[in-house]
Amino acid sequence: MGFFIGYIGASLLLLYFSIFKTFSMSNIQLRPVSTNDAAVLQSIGRETFSETFAAVNTEENLKQYLETSFSDEKVTAELNDESSEFYFAVAENRVIGYLKVNFGESQTELKDGSSLEIERIYVLKEFHGNGTAQILYNKAIEVARRLNAEYIWLGVWEENQRAIRFYKKNGFEAFDKHIFKLGDDTQTDIMMKLNLNGSEKAGIRIVAFEDKYATAFKELNEEWIAAYFTMEESDYKALGNPQANILEKGGKILVALDDEQPVGVCALIKMNDPDYDFELAKMAVAPSAQGKGIAVMLCNATIKLAKDLGATKIYLESSRKLTPAMRLYEKLGFKDVTGRPTPYARCDIQMELDIR
Repeated sequence: MGFFIGYIGASLLLLYFSIFKTFSMSNIQLRPVSTNDAAVLQSIGRETFSETFAAVNTEENLKQYLETSFSDEKVTAELNDESSEFYFAVAENRVIGYLKVNFGESQTELKDGSSLEIERIYVLKEFHGNGTAQILYNKAIEVARRLNAEYIWLGVWEENQRAIRFYKKNGFEAFDKHIFKLGDDTQTDIMMKLNLNGSEKAGIRIVAFEDKYATAFKELNEEWIAAYFTMEESDYKALGNPQANILEKGGKILVALDDEQPVGVCALIKMNDPDYDFELAKMAVAPSAQGKGIAVMLCNATIKLAKDLGATKIYLESSRKLTPAMRLYEKLGFKDVTGRPTPYARCDIQMELDIR
């Protein structure tokens, strides 16, 4: 078991199969933690750490860590650090998890002024699997972009393969290891990094649409539609002439390049709607490139683009048949809506994301 103060929380506690209490993501809210919340932060910090690591540490080592890392003085000092930010995840007025990020000299290992560290993401055990960790992670990405960070880094226990897979799907790559002693136990953490400058994964770039990508935009979408459904009139219209039917109407298209080859696409379609500014649509990733986190990268880049364009809400349509897509949208914070007209026969779910 290899966790330490700088890296413990980055494991995200990703036991997705353990759902002890059900809360939909729409019930979970984030709020900043203030110095007035010191006692609550101390309590949730001790409880989540104990839940996670009591079984793999001696009672003596665990007690020493909790007394040192969550003392009144330590918690107060961290909350007063202007180069750290904490956020609570709250459901039904109960704090169920928290996030801590560091930047500048407050980072625990790398002191790079262009980076942000995710030091801790913790969720109470009974709420594992309901998307809380993903919501907290998305907040870390938002903070990094607000601070114009070029990359995010973190540490995760080398034995936590579930967490490592999660980070890899979100574009993180391992770049080093760190040895840490928790009491008399020697532990190893893998240090991972996510580049935010131009792309979110080494070797993959997210770029704006150009005419030379029109064929890829059409073929990548046709491939996944044919695999599950049949092409419809609206598909032919948008894919046949994206310049006229998407771009010239105020929309945008992003393309994921792997070694300069287009392997994924996603569109922001301008909507004439009182509730929504854009529709996230026409997302497709080549089968050969799936599993690399490209869909997550495209979604994050598209959401950021919508925000940069002044949008406050975005909309999407999909099918519950597309289970991986449903999981992705829920993790990103999309919530179900109903009653809106759709041109697609295959659409059986509509969702929105508030990006204010």
